[in-house]
Amino acid sequence: MKIIRYSKNIILTKKKRYIALGVFDGVHLGHQKLIKLTVDKARENDGISIVATFDPHPDITINPESNVFLLTTLEERISLIKELGVDVFLIIKFNKTISKMSPEDFISNILIDSCR
Repeated sequence: MKIIRYSKNIILTKKKRYIALGVFDGVHLGHQKLIKLTVDKARENDGISIVATFDPHPDITINPESNVFLLTTLEERISLIKELGVDVFLIIKFNKTISKMSPEDFISNILIDSCR
């Protein structure tokens, strides 16, 4: 699994991209099912599977005084997700700018620009 920190135009392959997006704290059974579906779809269609996550956890940026309890560290999430056969683990730095983006702008400016 390739681990990439967000930047524009990071994945230069011509293959179709299949993306699972979320914090994935804990990588519980529901997360695992979603990620496995993403991996399976990518493989069925000769594509690339991508898990995109945020670091730090969005709640830490949005509400810093909330004392967010995290089930797993980023390193633990990477290890757990790697076991699911993902091709690329994309880490998006969550900050105030991203927190204020509309969903459409996030998809256009972050996901499409970085994953083409």
